[in-house]
Order: sequence, then C-alpha cells, then structure tokens
Amino acid sequence: MNNLSVTGTNGGLFAKPTIGRSEYGRVKVALAPGKGFMDWLRLTANKNGFGSRVETIEHGISIEYDEWVGLTEQNVIVSLTPVHVKTSINTRGEESSEEHARLRVLIHHFWQPAMEFEFESTQRLTQQKYELIVKKNGVEIRFPALENLEDVLNREKCKIRRRPGSSYHSTKIIDLFRLNHDTLVFSLELPEYVTYRIPLGYHVGVKVRRGNGICTPSIEKLNIGDELVISDPIGDKDFTGWTENSSQLILLSAGSGITPMIDLLERRIQKASNSEVYMIMFNKTEDDIQTVKPDDKTWKLGDIWKTALDSLNISADHVHIFQG
Repeated sequence: MNNLSVTGTNGGLFAKPTIGRSEYGRVKVALAPGKGFMDWLRLTANKNGFGSRVETIEHGISIEYDEWVGLTEQNVIVSLTPVHVKTSINTRGEESSEEHARLRVLIHHFWQPAMEFEFESTQRLTQQKYELIVKKNGVEIRFPALENLEDVLNREKCKIRRRPGSSYHSTKIIDLFRLNHDTLVFSLELPEYVTYRIPLGYHVGVKVRRGNGICTPSIEKLNIGDELVISDPIGDKDFTGWTENSSQLILLSAGSGITPMIDLLERRIQKASNSEVYMIMFNKTEDDIQTVKPDDKTWKLGDIWKTALDSLNISADHVHIFQG
C-alpha cells in the first residue's frame, strides 16, 4: 500500500501505510507528521455535508444540493430562534446573560430525506430581519442590514443533520371556535422571525403545556392568547400532481384526517375546475360532520361547500360508522 492522500484540509491529510490492526480488527493508519486527531475530525465534518454545499455570500449564506430539483418555498422552513447565553457570574452567584439568535434552515424536499442546517448562536443575528431566496436547487438567507458575516455564517459553524427529528415552533392562538361537539378550529400566529409553510397534504403534531397529559382535554382548555406549539410539517410526498393530472379525484377521510384533504380539494377546484371530484367522509354520527360554516367564522371547508357544491362535477357523501 502506498501513501494515502485524503483531500479536504490545507495541503491534504497524508497517511503512511497501515501499521497493523486494533483489538477490534480495524485497520490502523498512521497520520502524517504534524497531523493529529482534530485534523481528522475536521476532515470528517467537511465531508459529512451529505453532498450539500454551504457557502458564505454577501449579507448571508447559500445552501445548495444537486438533488433538490425544483425547490419551492413550501419545502423550506427558516427560524431565527432567540437564545440566552450565560456570560458571567459574580461572587454572589448572580448570573449575567446576553441574547443571541440561532439560525436554523430545514429543507424537506419532496421524495428526499429532510436536511437540517443549524448554525451556532450569535449575538450579531439577534432580531435581524432576513430575506429567503429560493432557487432551483438551493436557498439563500440574506440579512440586508449586516455585512461581513464570514465569521458567524460559515460551514465550520454549521451542524448538518439528515433525517432530523421534528423541531417545534411556538405559536400564539389569535382566534378559535368550536365547529362541532368534538372539533375546534384554531387560527395561529407564528413568531416574526420564522418562515413556515405546510406543503399540500401534510400535517403537524402539537404540544400543549397544561392539562393532565392527554392532548384533547388539554387543547380544549386553551384560550385566545395562549401558546400552542406545533411541529415541523410531517410528510415527504409531493401531492401537487393530484390536483391537476387526472380526470377524476376521489378523497377519503375520517375525523381529523379531513384536514389535509381540504387543501387538496381547494387546489383541485382552482387547477382543474372541469374534472370530477368525489369526497367521501367517514363519521360516527351526523353530529361529527364538519362541512358546515358557523356564523361569522371563517372555516375553509364550509366556504368550499357553499360555493363548489353548486358544480355538477363535485359531490360529497357522508358514511356513518356504526359501532356495535
């Protein structure tokens, strides 16, 4: 075996021939003089971007990946989260802290594993407005009021995860109403520094911080002005083709599963008004039907029913599930 050269660090990372095996059977390779374990870690980190490219640009950062074909804004979540960092502690044990901000970018492109790019928190990004620019195979996050961001937004300060677990976002309830005996409709307001879209046909998880640990009773206790924490959008399929590429569309839903169907139905009406649409909803009783629109309240499915059902191309059937 000749000398092994691995590119990726200044001057390359050279290794001598193998020098035996470890007790676990792994081949031992000696690093070149002047190279140490941290050089190897830095090389591994540079190579662990899963094929993505993270580069500092004027006023911000660019993230690209060749597999993101036809990327759109609904595939991207950006959050600039406030973080309080401890800076000192005095002799009385009192701590001082300063507010930083952590930039996180999540790309959940259709049919691709989600990728998360999280940068180290920094005071320079605190309460800074940003612009999201979506390109064919990447995104740019620009901070118009800031310059010379090479020291805070660079590849070395970015942790990249593939198939990350869901992160959650705090929202404020700005309106709510009871649609029927077991359905509540919430209007939520996201924080100012969050860009968040739910792709067509996706859903989200929720967290609540009050109650006895059971989600539904806890949610029923929430009021306007309270906090409701929602997850990143859940799903990985592209449902846009369902709205325009066939002559007929049949939607089956039950309970809260009607939620993703609403957007599909609305988009189908907009994109292919001459096609046939059938929506079948499974309900335990007639009281569970969710197609009504309460007085003076905005309920998208209720609006659709009042207008779209006049069309001969759209029909709905309610199927009752009897429990015995």
